Amino acid sequence: MNIFEDQVDQKLEEQGWTVLKRGWPDRLCWRTNQNGKTEVCAIEIKNPATGDQLSPDQIRNHAILNAIGLPVYIVRDHRKALDGSQVRSLVEYQQDLLLKVRQGLPKIEKQLNGFLAAIAARKKVIMKELDEMESRYKERADRLAEKYRNLEQMMMPPLQDTKPAEESPITFEKERPVIPTVVAKWIGHKKLATEEASVEGGE
Repeated sequence: MNIFEDQVDQKLEEQGWTVLKRGWPDRLCWRTNQNGKTEVCAIEIKNPATGDQLSPDQIRNHAILNAIGLPVYIVRDHRKALDGSQVRSLVEYQQDLLLKVRQGLPKIEKQLNGFLAAIAARKKVIMKELDEMESRYKERADRLAEKYRNLEQMMMPPLQDTKPAEESPITFEKERPVIPTVVAKWIGHKKLATEEASVEGGE
């Protein structure tokens, strides 16, 4: 597209027109029928071998052309392009798609119900497993608590089972200090010498 065409497009858009550049039919065809009337149509060629589908631009433009009275047909088989068996207007094409969707709804609904049923069954199994797990852990916690309660009772007997300590009848003499043997001998000799000196002095 050259600069002049861009300028024309810009001017048209300024005037409020929407300029469509893509999505036009591949062929514009006309003929004079048996009644002498001129027939005009547009052809959109789609190759089934490549899986070619209508683009959003093509759907839009085909709808505009159909609205102003220019039918647009989709041809998918070149061998039957002129006999009408493979020529369908956009309206017919959309109706066919809608019919296929409606025909497929029961199958889709059945599959969806199957998925929901499978999810519900799985949820039930999971909830059962969680309940069993909770029960097992609760039993373990109860056994552990009972074990520690028994251990506490063994180490700290209840106060009502204890008796006040009785006063012991046994009395102990005051312990004499322990004197080493050498010191004891020295003290003995010293005492003996003192006694002898006292006797001599008395005489």
